[in-house]
Amino acid sequence: MSSKLSTLTLIFSVLTFLSLNTSNLVIYKPDSNKEVNELPKNFDKVFSTFNNYNNHNDTALAITFCKVSEFYKLDTNTFVFDWLLGQVLLESGAQQYRSNGDLVLSGTGAVGFAQILRSTSIGYLRKTITKSDSAIFKTMGVGDYSFVNNKKYCKSEKWGKAKTWLSNEVNNITLWGKIMSSELKSRTITDALISYNIGPSQLKSYLGAGNSGMLHHYIVGIKNRMSHIK
Repeated sequence: MSSKLSTLTLIFSVLTFLSLNTSNLVIYKPDSNKEVNELPKNFDKVFSTFNNYNNHNDTALAITFCKVSEFYKLDTNTFVFDWLLGQVLLESGAQQYRSNGDLVLSGTGAVGFAQILRSTSIGYLRKTITKSDSAIFKTMGVGDYSFVNNKKYCKSEKWGKAKTWLSNEVNNITLWGKIMSSELKSRTITDALISYNIGPSQLKSYLGAGNSGMLHHYIVGIKNRMSHIK
């Protein structure tokens, strides 16, 4: 009798422990049915940073960000990587959708996590995707973007399809990786970030007028958000 009672007591204790700790669990909500056997490098840092800024992200978004950063070698320098974390906190609060389920959109039509304009996405997808990019896109599971070169679609139709394409967080974050990788090939991290914000020609004009990159509003905004990096 005492042995049976001890067993029941143990079961009750285990169930109680589990019930007390389930509130701390974060459910992985992937875009596919693939299982994740190992979390990517920097996951803990990225996930805690995103959730320190806003607490409704799931692990899938952090995993995607880490994988894209690794594929595009954006995480090899901690200094640069921290700036990039600050960037996405500024752009969207590190979220693809708001807590109410609405897609993150800016007043100018920039879409999602990386706040990419539809025109920017079409330009990059049409002109700059290399074989290396295609391999990364395939590995990440990026959706079809052949619409950018399809002549049967008028400009407004392509813009609509670009918004839909960017509404997928894997597409959005992977294209962000491509853009920032391209920017960093010829620019310092601060100049690359400003160029992402205002474009290469405006960057040239801004710096050509004798302005300091560190005083640009985009850089100041990113620096303010880097305090959330854990």
